[in-house]
Amino acid sequence: MMATLEKVWRLYARTPRLPRQLASIARDAFGGGWELTHDVATGALPEDGRDTLRLQLRGGAAYAITATCDEDCSDIDLELVDPYGIVISRDSRSDDTPVVTARPSVDGSSVVRVIMVTCDREPCRYAVGVFGQ
Repeated sequence: MMATLEKVWRLYARTPRLPRQLASIARDAFGGGWELTHDVATGALPEDGRDTLRLQLRGGAAYAITATCDEDCSDIDLELVDPYGIVISRDSRSDDTPVVTARPSVDGSSVVRVIMVTCDREPCRYAVGVFGQ
């Protein structure tokens, strides 16, 4: 089920701030025309912890994947790995709002790696949103 950014914003308006932040980050970074294509993924990790999310992505479609984390986290990173195991996009900047973009060449199961770089009070919660165009 696809939802516009505005629908995502309203959907999470009364829930914890992490999903709301995703919609805000996406709206600020990508502007209009992007829709949430997958359910928002949430989790918790210790500092230096990693999580893996499997996604079915369509070849030729444009995707932007963003994450955010709670107030105890100051740095979270993302990597997008294609069906062949090749990292096709990475955001390892020192921030808590990473964004990776890609246009996969083939349909397939891709992997998003979530890396909790800095977490002051473990575990730190995170949310990941996948937007398509």
